[in-house]
Formats: sequence, structure tokens, C-alpha cells
Amino acid sequence: MDVTDIARWQFGITTVYHFLFVPITIGITAIIATMETAWLRTHKEEYLRLTKFFGKLFLINFAIGLVTGIVQEFQFGMNWSDYSRFVGDIFGAPLAVEALLAFFLESTFLGLWIFGWDRLPRKVHAACMWAVHVGTLFSAYMILAANSWMQNPVGLKINPDQGRAELTDFWAVVFNKVQLVTFPHVVLSAYATAGAFVLGVAAYLYVRKATAEADKAVYLKGIRIGAAWLLVAGLGVAISGDIQGKIMTEVQPMKMAAAEGLYETTKSAPFSVLTVGSLDGTNAKNIIEIPGLLSFLATGDFNETVQGINPVEKEYQGKFADNSLTKADSYTPVIPVTYWSFRFMMGLGFFAAARRVADLDHDQEGQAAQGQVVRHDGHLVADRHGAGQLVGLDVHRDGSPTVGGLWLHDHCSWCLSWRERSRSLDWRNRADAPLRHPRRGRVRPVVEVHQGRCGSLQRASQPWCRQV
Repeated sequence: MDVTDIARWQFGITTVYHFLFVPITIGITAIIATMETAWLRTHKEEYLRLTKFFGKLFLINFAIGLVTGIVQEFQFGMNWSDYSRFVGDIFGAPLAVEALLAFFLESTFLGLWIFGWDRLPRKVHAACMWAVHVGTLFSAYMILAANSWMQNPVGLKINPDQGRAELTDFWAVVFNKVQLVTFPHVVLSAYATAGAFVLGVAAYLYVRKATAEADKAVYLKGIRIGAAWLLVAGLGVAISGDIQGKIMTEVQPMKMAAAEGLYETTKSAPFSVLTVGSLDGTNAKNIIEIPGLLSFLATGDFNETVQGINPVEKEYQGKFADNSLTKADSYTPVIPVTYWSFRFMMGLGFFAAARRVADLDHDQEGQAAQGQVVRHDGHLVADRHGAGQLVGLDVHRDGSPTVGGLWLHDHCSWCLSWRERSRSLDWRNRADAPLRHPRRGRVRPVVEVHQGRCGSLQRASQPWCRQV
């Protein structure tokens, strides 16, 4: 392993580690801003608690993403010093805008959001998080502009005397056609990643035994919010990714051919789901392939032709090898990395989608039985036709719902009686919110479960359930 390989490994590890935090940071600012806005509009305490909880997790991710990004900036000059000298005039421009404008925007308003609780008006405080999100989008746009320029160099000229590329049109770099499709794809990916993050954290806390029952309704709300963001953004990722693939084929035919291990130009090219043979694909045998799909992904037409690695390599050798600044031994990337990383990524995505569908089916089965639940471990619960809101369900081994250890069958029902001049054990998990009887004022509900007749059950501190 030579020094170039070591530099690649070092930079690659830093980049991957840094990018673990970037999409979460971008996406979760939008989710937190939405949660705080929902709290302002509805005054529901669970939105406020979710805002503060995930706000803390956002700050942790923001700090780690910041320090790993600084290391990456140093590696541009240390690992790739020749590259930085050659393209620094162009590559450094959007990065400078990102650091001087976008980062300062988000960090300034983030400080106001952190220290502005109970100091700023609530609407202004919520607007600060929206400003942070706008700053993250601006920051992402400028960084992606630099990256898109590497995929499709525009707005430059080569100065042979200086031996470097020079910027001639900044706006061409900013509005590069690769950039215009890459930015929405990455941002939607960030929303999906942040949604999965919120969903995963909330789901873990919801099922954890140490979690108090009073907190489960909060985490259930977080699960629903995360799932909604993941679903909507995931659909956007698929659509924008398809468009990006076609733009990539137009400007980087080698990249598409390498990602699919396609060595020869092929009409109506099939998409290889799984192959066996050598890792570089030179002796590959397709086990699973979908006819014409690669042509559709690359061009939008199942019958179109897709260029292969060998013809593109030959074209690049004739086009660039005579110039000392662009001459290379090979213009073909590492095929095993490009081929298998794409399939590994897609496999994880389909696996996650399948799990989500299974979870939805399970949720629907649970909701069908929840109409019979009246109490869940100390908190009053009503069915969907009553005045309360479901917060949980205990299920016996045979699948029948239970309340307080009692079996409830289909013919069981429930009713509420009222206690005057007392506070409610609120079934929405807001202990400070009283339940109001239409004529008698503030009351506490007492649960009665009956089979054919009502039986009374009451205690001074909390409702109980018993079968009569």
C-alpha cells in the first residue's frame, strides 16, 4: 500500500464519519422547527417535550459534525495538496461562501435558540430554528456546488503557464445542472435520515421497560412524526435519484458503467441485481438481472444504448492523455467499490421499507383491538368513539386485550362516572390539564367495566379496573 492509498483511506474514513452527522443535522432542524411550531399552534405539551428532547440530540450531532468537518478541510490541503493547488481557485469559492455566510447564519440563530428559551417571544424563538434550518440548506447548497463541479467542471479555464484551473463564471458553478438535481436529492435524503433517526430513538424509548407509562404517549407521537417524514422524504429520494441517474449518465458515462459493472456498450442493457465471478466484473455471471432496466434508469428508455467501461476508457485516453495536466494511467474507478456499494445501499433501503410495511400491518391489527381498552397501567384510556385518546394496549398470550390483568372479550364495554372538584388523571398524559364536565366543572373520571351491568370501581388516587 503506497502513500496515495493511505491518503485515500484516511480521507474516505473521515468523510464517511463526517457524513453520518450531516444529513441528521440538516433534516432534524426541519423536524424540530415543525415540532415547535405545532406546539405554538396546539399548545400540546408532547410537542414541547419532543422539541426540547430532540433539540439536545441535534446539538450533539451538530458539534460532532462540526469538528469532523474541520478535519476534512485540513485534509484537502494535506492529503490532496496538488489537487488543492490545481482547482483551489474554483473549488474554494463555494466553500468560502459556505463558511463565511451559511455557517455563521446557522450558528448565530442556533445560539439564540439555545439561550432564548423564556427570553425571546415564543414565535421569535421558533423562527430562530427555522432560520437555522435555512442556514443548513444554504450550507449544503454551497458544499454540493463544489462537489457537483467535480462531477461536471464548468465555468473555468486552464492556465497552462500557472498549471492550474481558474474560475471564469461563478454562477455557472453555482447553477451547474448536476448541482440542480443533486441538491434536492441530498436534502430529501437528509429529511429521510432524520425521520428515521427520530423514529428509531422514539421507538426505542417507547418499548424500553424503564420508560414511564406517562411518557409513552410522547414517544408514540415522536414515532408517528418520524415515520411521516421518512415516508414522504423517501418517496422524494426515489424520484430525485432517478433524475440524478439520468443526468449522471449524460455527463459521466464512466460512472454509470462502473456502478453497474458494464464493460461493453449494450443496447437494452439489463440491470444486474446479483452476480458471481471476479470482484471487478471482468468474469461476471449474472444470477439475477432485469432486462432493459439499466437502459431505463440511464436514459428513460428500455431500448436505449448504454456505454460500457472499455469504450469510455478508450475515449478518455484519446481525449485527455495528450495533456500533461489531465493525463492518467487509467480513467476507470475501482469497480468492486462502485458496484457493490450501490447494491448494499439499495438492499438496506428495501429491507427498511419492508420492515416498515410489516410494522404498519402490525399497528393496524393492534388498533383494531384497541377499541376495548379502558385503562393502561394507571392512565385512563378511552376508545376512539369516546372522549379519550389511546395510549397503549396490553395483549394476553391468546391475543385478547387485557386491562389491569383482566380479560376483556368482545361483549365487554366501559363507561365513565364523574367525581366533582378534583383533578383528572389525564388520559392525554398531561397531568396539569383538567377534564371538564359540561355542567359540573373540573372532575376526575372513574372507570367502570361491565358485562351486562355496570360495576363500580374507584379509589381516591387513581382509577382501577375490575370485572363484575
